Amino acid sequence: MFKEYYRIDERHEERNDLHSYGCGAAYSSEAGKDIPAIITPLQILQQKRPEITYVRTGIDQIDRNVRGLQRGGLSIWSGLRGSAKSTLLTQIVLNAIDDGNKAMLYSGEVTDANAMEWIYRQCAGPSFCSPTAFENYYTTTYETKKEIASWLDGKLFLYNNDHGHDFLRIAAAIDAFVQTQQLDIIVLDNLMSIDIHCICRENWKDQAEIQSQTQFVQICKRIAERYDCHFAVVCHPRKAEGFLRLDDVSGSGNLTNAADECFIVHRVDADFRRLSRKAFGFGNDALIYQCDNVCEVAKDKQNGIKDLFIPLYFEVSTKRLKNTRMENRIYHWNKSGTDVLVADREMQEESRWKQPAQMSNRLNVDASLRRDVPRRF
Repeated sequence: MFKEYYRIDERHEERNDLHSYGCGAAYSSEAGKDIPAIITPLQILQQKRPEITYVRTGIDQIDRNVRGLQRGGLSIWSGLRGSAKSTLLTQIVLNAIDDGNKAMLYSGEVTDANAMEWIYRQCAGPSFCSPTAFENYYTTTYETKKEIASWLDGKLFLYNNDHGHDFLRIAAAIDAFVQTQQLDIIVLDNLMSIDIHCICRENWKDQAEIQSQTQFVQICKRIAERYDCHFAVVCHPRKAEGFLRLDDVSGSGNLTNAADECFIVHRVDADFRRLSRKAFGFGNDALIYQCDNVCEVAKDKQNGIKDLFIPLYFEVSTKRLKNTRMENRIYHWNKSGTDVLVADREMQEESRWKQPAQMSNRLNVDASLRRDVPRRF
């Protein structure tokens, strides 16, 4: 049923198939017989088109430079293993929800329960995350989780992995759900865990992988356009020999070519410093070397921005990637609107980093405060 629902009508030519939405009706020349093939600039100006709007990410420099995630658009997110691309996207989802939006998350590599454990920590804040016997592992109480889950109810929806990873099933489920529940952002994390070969046709043969990816991105875009929401897709990169670039994203170039926005998330380690200096000539005192992670705007079709590196600061206890070291966003589940331990924790953190180097080496510094380079406030 699902395959028939999303199957593009094979009676039409290949070029027409790629323009089909794939939800029931295929494109045909009959459907567009009253639409002029050639139009003038004046006709375009007089057309009533909806204004382009965006979902704010809560990452200040993304929202300031590219205005956020475009509604009706598609973004590709990539990065090396452990670069925190999934962490950043779940935080963006929470930020969007906090701004009054609704979101759906497909997380193919972890269970729904594990995905929520991650979200609980990000949403809770440092005052509600307690250390455990395991290094760098924090948890929240059941009461806190219940409050957060109640706040997220009706705002955040997770795809049930037991339903299967066949993309046509996923797409059909999303399409049916959005018809009854308006969504603003849909995250697919990640492409490697989704079976897109179900879109493949027998006559594609050697080009099956490329054509399947093309159809995948076309269907995502058409769902986004139809329901005025944004699709964010995580794609792992191929093994890169140098500094990770957009061409290193796995799959065909059709994925990044069709995307409205592309982001690469980097972890600031020795390899990142060495390769980025070689690629861009950054100085040793560059701001991006003083942070923990970097979100690179690699493509922004609407504004033409690329190679924009945005510094982010990782907080171990909450798994948050912050705009500044001292940032502490209080989400609306916290009805008191306060985080009582923040001020004290910030003062302790700052005083520790003001210690002379030889003294700080003797201090029993919390693991969340260790950095390869000194902080700059």
